[in-house]
Amino acid sequence: MSAPSFDTFGWRLYKGGELLRLELEGRERHLIWSGLDDANPRQSLRNPERLPVFAPDLPPGAMAERLGPLMAMRALLPVVEVKSRMVILTINLRSCKIPITWHRVTRHFQNIEYRPGIEQ
Repeated sequence: MSAPSFDTFGWRLYKGGELLRLELEGRERHLIWSGLDDANPRQSLRNPERLPVFAPDLPPGAMAERLGPLMAMRALLPVVEVKSRMVILTINLRSCKIPITWHRVTRHFQNIEYRPGIEQ
């Protein structure tokens, strides 16, 4: 699975406590908006026709109402991409099956860095 995260050049979504990511798994695409500390998505769009670049491109509703003012006139850029693969192994110890889940996560960072106190 691949999950690029999007933010403005000045990290305005991150500073506002928000996260916008695109999860890619096979042919499925999910645009997911959540809070930084929230495991549950606030809104999820399955297979969006196109990815939002500017605030008017956001789908109508709560996502646009919250993220639009944070973005203002700035464009969304891919700032981080997380690639992961999950393999489930079953080990048989004397006829006792124990499920084991192994995660491998690779992170790819763009040449954009967040510096607190500096508006970019």
